[in-house]
Amino acid sequence: MPQTPMVSAVCISHSSRFGLLQRAILNFLDQDYPAKELLVVTGEIGHAERIRAYLRDTRLGPAVGQVRLLHLNFRQISDMLLHTLAKAYGAVIAAWDDDTLSHPDRFKIQLEYTTPKEASVLGESLYYYYDTDEVFVTSYAQPAGRASDRCASSSLMFYRESFSGYNANNQLPWSAQVLETMTHEEYLIIPSRPMLFLAGSNGNNLRPVTWHRKQGSMLPATWKADQLQKKSESIEQALKKYSWPTAKLDVCGKDGVAMEVTGVPVWPSWLESVEPPEDWELRIPNAEYQDLKFKEHQSKRAAEKANRPTK
Repeated sequence: MPQTPMVSAVCISHSSRFGLLQRAILNFLDQDYPAKELLVVTGEIGHAERIRAYLRDTRLGPAVGQVRLLHLNFRQISDMLLHTLAKAYGAVIAAWDDDTLSHPDRFKIQLEYTTPKEASVLGESLYYYYDTDEVFVTSYAQPAGRASDRCASSSLMFYRESFSGYNANNQLPWSAQVLETMTHEEYLIIPSRPMLFLAGSNGNNLRPVTWHRKQGSMLPATWKADQLQKKSESIEQALKKYSWPTAKLDVCGKDGVAMEVTGVPVWPSWLESVEPPEDWELRIPNAEYQDLKFKEHQSKRAAEKANRPTK
């Protein structure tokens, strides 16, 4: 295997999350790894045209050529992945959800743990609440339950030659669906690398900060404050490699706020949005949801036609 194999990252996108997709693309371009491509996949024609226009924005720089748009008609996530892998150039496939962020060194470091016979996934990650600017450092490390409950499944990376296909039919992210089909011998849970990967949540803006801290402290095996303090320097250095909606963060553990990080990079002001949409928890719409939205669109068009003045 080459020392720097091509990595094809796969990101599913739909129209209500365009602001998140813009961030995901910028975050991908920040990856400090030379042989990479990002495949942005959508089933919506209008959204595809919007993405194409964004990719032509000169402010993204020449590296945007590493991003490819795939407009695919699919009803199940499993169908999407099979068609996408057929078009991917990379020997290695990586998950790249629009509601997560990766440290610039993630590909470089994670590839050290990934082999043609063994996929890799992170057992620890960061967890960020948008509306309170709080980051929790969490370690899943669950001894039982689904494979995706024992790790940050959206950090999955595997060699395409080891992918034997799957027949899933649920609304889990595609990375979790793939992981569920693997045996323990087929993937490695990487320990002690939480700063490589960050998942996000807007929770509920109507709920107070205390609720978010409670929820954060309930994350599986979340680090205690003294653990954060011992590793505060490495955590602070890592967080300053990410971009954020604001330049100040509170880093928390089970015991509450343990440290404050300032001076982190902020997203460019020309981004359409850095805030999560209302349907944050909704992944790519399932077939029933798509049919419902199509019927709503048809009804709206019929009403507009009926209300047009006649000549």
